[in-house]
Amino acid sequence: MVHGALAESEEERRLAKDRARPAETSPRNYSARADAEEELLRDMEVLMGEKIDAESRLEQETSRRREAVNEVRKAADEEKQQLLTETENKTESLRDQISQLKSDLVRCESDCYTVKDENADLRDQIGAGRGRLEAKSSDLTSKTDELGTELSRRMTPRYCSLWRSFRPYRPRRKSCSPMWIH
Repeated sequence: MVHGALAESEEERRLAKDRARPAETSPRNYSARADAEEELLRDMEVLMGEKIDAESRLEQETSRRREAVNEVRKAADEEKQQLLTETENKTESLRDQISQLKSDLVRCESDCYTVKDENADLRDQIGAGRGRLEAKSSDLTSKTDELGTELSRRMTPRYCSLWRSFRPYRPRRKSCSPMWIH
């Protein structure tokens, strides 16, 4: 940019000199024109210096702005990368938790079905045990009745009196049958 500015200033000087030549050839305007030309050249040099300074400041400001934009982009990219990393880590952690919870759920469901089956088996066993118990109880009751009947037939009056003597707390009955037979 600085080379372009120098080239433009050289071009402007050349044009100013070309314009000033006709004034040099005229004798009456020579001194006034020479002064004006010198003043014009000084003004042009001042303007050229200001132009070069402005271009330099512009270049510096553009460079600073470019650096600031690059720093902001770099910071944004780093923050973006950090957020992506955190998101990936959190996602992986949540996937692991979901997997563990699914595994726990399957295990609990399996345990539930196992306990349910065991409960049904125990109920079946209890039902069967009740049936056997009732059958045995009925069997024992009938055998007890048979034994009582048989015992009362075989007992003689003498045994009946002995029988009553072993049970003083029982009221006396007219029959000779033991109390537990009715």
